[in-house]
Amino acid sequence: MGQTKVLLDTNIYISALGWNGKPREIFQRCIKGELQLITSSQQINELR
Repeated sequence: MGQTKVLLDTNIYISALGWNGKPREIFQRCIKGELQLITSSQQINELR
């Protein structure tokens, strides 16, 4: 079975970067390569 893919809402990114909690845990798992993060150019532009 392949790696679990996740699509995070823009608000989850903001929460992950600003506070501790579940959003940060999930984001850190993506950074470590435990989860495969799926995103789009539209979402990146929204974060900018």
